[in-house]
Amino acid sequence: MRKKGILYINDKDAWVTWSALLIDTSYNELETHAPMKEYTSNNARSQHGEQIFISDPRVDKRSVILTFDIACASTEDYLSKKRALEAELIKGISLFKVTPLKRVYKLLIDNNSTFNLTMGTGLKSGKLAIRFTEPNPNDRIEL
Repeated sequence: MRKKGILYINDKDAWVTWSALLIDTSYNELETHAPMKEYTSNNARSQHGEQIFISDPRVDKRSVILTFDIACASTEDYLSKKRALEAELIKGISLFKVTPLKRVYKLLIDNNSTFNLTMGTGLKSGKLAIRFTEPNPNDRIEL
């Protein structure tokens, strides 16, 4: 399986830089449609019922949980790359270029996010799950 050129984070190849890839469920998370914002309404006492304005619907921000699979040859390499990936992601908005989906997503680590780590055998591999917010799902770049 080709691992290079699949995922770029801030123009860095995730496999080359951090030995990291997204697991399959993360692609589903990225492709899930954003929720719609509530419609504008008017519930004035001067009218029966409620008036709903449905023109010009808008999408809301959304949360996604991405899980990274990190695999290295040694414990030292694994810990170094895992920590370097975390440091890259907490800098601010990250650009995720996902070549199989032909899109670039602009994601920000969620304020309530924790770095959930499931260790593999011998501290050489593991899965890192992180919650992100996509502030504006319509602000994506098509490849």
